Amino acid sequence: NAARRNAAFEKLAAKIGDVNEGPKAATACGEAGRYTSLAAAPAALNALLAPSFKSEDISAAVTSALSKATSTSAGTATFSKLLEVGITGANYVASRALRSSVAEGALEPAQHPLSSSDVFNSTLAILTSAVGSAPDAVEVQEALGQLAAWNLNAVLAKISTLLASGKEEHVAAAGYALRYTLRSARGSSADREAVLSTSSKLFAHFSRPGKLAVRRNSLLLLKALLSEGLYTPAVHAQTFAAVSQELTVDVALVKVTDLGVVKHRDDRGIDLRRNAFDFVRDLLAAPEGALLSADDQKAVAKATISALGPTTGLESEEDEDIITAARKQIFILRHLPSAWATIAEDLSLVAKYMANGLKAKAAKDGVADKKEEDGIILAVAVLLYIKKETGAEKHVAEFADKVKAAEADPHAARAKVVLSELIAGARK
Repeated sequence: NAARRNAAFEKLAAKIGDVNEGPKAATACGEAGRYTSLAAAPAALNALLAPSFKSEDISAAVTSALSKATSTSAGTATFSKLLEVGITGANYVASRALRSSVAEGALEPAQHPLSSSDVFNSTLAILTSAVGSAPDAVEVQEALGQLAAWNLNAVLAKISTLLASGKEEHVAAAGYALRYTLRSARGSSADREAVLSTSSKLFAHFSRPGKLAVRRNSLLLLKALLSEGLYTPAVHAQTFAAVSQELTVDVALVKVTDLGVVKHRDDRGIDLRRNAFDFVRDLLAAPEGALLSADDQKAVAKATISALGPTTGLESEEDEDIITAARKQIFILRHLPSAWATIAEDLSLVAKYMANGLKAKAAKDGVADKKEEDGIILAVAVLLYIKKETGAEKHVAEFADKVKAAEADPHAARAKVVLSELIAGARK
């Protein structure tokens, strides 16, 4: 009975904005929307598509409700309205719901409104246009990539068009979307080749200097390709030189502001370096790590050495993650002959950076929080490990001095335990 149904929807719509009743009202609308179109109940749909809500609980319930209400053919008209509102980026809940609807629909594509070729084609055109005009709307970019569940080649063609434009914002958005096509490429070798061919077009833009988003999305795509078993020799040959660069500080992205009493260092490239270290760590732990040439190993070793300790005296909290990643990476590099040879040859440099790290901690009046203390322990463990494995410290006075200081450090006993754990982990 349409009249009774619409009356019920109007009552629910009136409650969606309520802090207490809102989540339950939104959930009820979403469940009902799987069987009857919310587009025919404008009061409920408009309430769900409101620009903001009073609490995150309501926002989360609305996101889920809109996703459910567009999960079946009954929600075709509702999906069109959600698409219209969600692509602008101005309504975050709608954008999030759009992403969720497409992502969940990709798990059972035959049930979703996108299983209709007309709906798919119009949605693909709309999302491609939206990605080009709103490059920061990552929910829209993800939704574009998820459309591959219905037609991989059509999505890859649109992504290729964005890449071919040469506009940095289009390239960055295309790179983000491309990552979400990989699940749909598991079916056949032809699909995998199509994804790799399109990825190669993105990687042609992966270099310094370049737009941060392009470089970041290239690194994230490489990590995803590795996870999917698609990190091929050709991909490695095209990208690893750029990856090696991202392990080092990009001085063009560093700004130091003199505030008189103190100096503030802002490094906009920290996120890139963290992503680069994450990827290299995964690569070294995977069979594809065998693709690293002697020159690749040396480049990784040099970058790792330079990240062992702070170099500016203006260490930030974000730098801690990179320093810790570099110290742990020493134990993995032990298995790469050229990398380890580089470390053994540069013991003076290792000592310099490690000394910087220990000095920065000691300057805090001997008071260290848990994170700082863990950093000291790891630094001591690295020095002891390099001494144990190279036997070369007796030829490098500066390094020998640092080893003696490490052995006398109050944290040395704990460091030896950590050392044993890290060695065991590296062997695994």
